[in-house]
Amino acid sequence: VSLTIGGILTPNFTKNGYEVVKQPPGIHERLNKSLYRGMANMRLEGQVDQIGGEVSNFVSIGAEARQILSELTELHEKWAGGVKLRPSTAYGLRLYKE
Repeated sequence: VSLTIGGILTPNFTKNGYEVVKQPPGIHERLNKSLYRGMANMRLEGQVDQIGGEVSNFVSIGAEARQILSELTELHEKWAGGVKLRPSTAYGLRLYKE
């Protein structure tokens, strides 16, 4: 199953498939600092099938990505209806050009 079809067949966990929620304290500041530190090494991400438009820029944020993913796991589990999740992949920040 391609990722495109998988995205269509996967059920939403919320009414809209997403919600706007408050993030844990300090996450935004840390991501913002990581973004500006990494801007000198920004690269093109490459084409992503599920994202239309111009190819995005990408900033790798190293170990900070795994740390933040770990800190967000509880929030992700709540969104998923209480399902226990195992953090898997976090690698950086996508910068849309549009």
